[in-house]
Amino acid sequence: TLLFPLLIESSNDAGEAIRRFQGKEFDVRIQDIENQLVLRQTHIVDGSGLSAYNTSSAHDLAILYAYIKNTHPHILDITQLDTYIGQRTGYVNNNPAHSLPNFVGGKHGYTPEAGKTFVGSFMLPHSKREIGIVLLGSTDLLSDIEKLLASDILVP
Repeated sequence: TLLFPLLIESSNDAGEAIRRFQGKEFDVRIQDIENQLVLRQTHIVDGSGLSAYNTSSAHDLAILYAYIKNTHPHILDITQLDTYIGQRTGYVNNNPAHSLPNFVGGKHGYTPEAGKTFVGSFMLPHSKREIGIVLLGSTDLLSDIEKLLASDILVP
């Protein structure tokens, strides 16, 4: 239930509630994933993502995204939803990338230290190729993503 506000509205409270519910198992699982994927520049210290001590690199985020895409595709399915209506409340997707054509899934965030951030993927038009994008320190995620998708570098 908490995945919907976490992934659709980027709810920090939902992330922290998941961590509190899982207790020590949360920290163990995060450490196991960091070790399994060899995420050498990634350190996750809280469930909300708000701590300045949560750090990662674009490379590590791309590896983590691919892992999630391959092992937990339902997470990306949730990020594609426009809205989710539960029994007592509803959520509206506030990810700027989700409204773009060919969005496969992804997550955005913000902290003062990292700026606006995004990791996700898109299917390229007129192609069966999927392109992953990791942005760190953006001031305008939507504009930056649109520029990358329109870039000549993506033309086969």
